[in-house]
Amino acid sequence: HLVDDRVVEAALRALVDADRARVRSELKSSASSALRVIDALAQHPVTTAKRVVEASGVTLPTALSTLAALRAKGIVAELTGAKKNRVFAYSGYLEVLNRGTELGSSNSRARTNTDT
Repeated sequence: HLVDDRVVEAALRALVDADRARVRSELKSSASSALRVIDALAQHPVTTAKRVVEASGVTLPTALSTLAALRAKGIVAELTGAKKNRVFAYSGYLEVLNRGTELGSSNSRARTNTDT
């Protein structure tokens, strides 16, 4: 499992680095705040705007506008569909964490077979 963990960690670092580079090039005027938000999302891939504020140090309006910009770029998804108390997910980060864990996947079956 150590090799699997290292592969996942490397994939997560690569994803965050790629998203940070994309933010720098596409959100030039707000890149500094957006980079802090990306880092907060990497710490808490399913989060609220309030938690982003706490983790990144940006203001609530900045967190909300940055999350909206990242959502428009497909980096973040909003999960609730609500207008208040929304929950956001760092989509790519969760995809990396979930790789091979889907029911019926060969990795899932292999683990199940070895655990019994």
